[in-house]
Amino acid sequence: LEKRMEHMELTLKSKENQCTEAEKHIEKLEKENSKLKRDIELANTSKDDATRDLTHALAMAEKRHIDEIEEIMKRVRHLEDNKKLANERSESLKTVQRSPEQSDWSVMSDE
Repeated sequence: LEKRMEHMELTLKSKENQCTEAEKHIEKLEKENSKLKRDIELANTSKDDATRDLTHALAMAEKRHIDEIEEIMKRVRHLEDNKKLANERSESLKTVQRSPEQSDWSVMSDE
């Protein structure tokens, strides 16, 4: 009976040690779980920050693109205006060059 009692005490101590080890393991897992949750929160925050930064960068790039297109359109209009003025001057010069000839013709016809 005494040996049986000793055996039961040893078994009980072994079970208590197993429980203590299991509790320590559970605490360790809970700490790891808590750390993983914090890491996930940080990753989500970083993702949100990156998404916001990317959205801002895209908006800025789109604005620059629109500004560049508007600048090109201004230059095109300016070139078109210059071309129109050049054509008008060219026509004006042609008219001036013809005028003396026409006056010569009119002088000749008067004679």
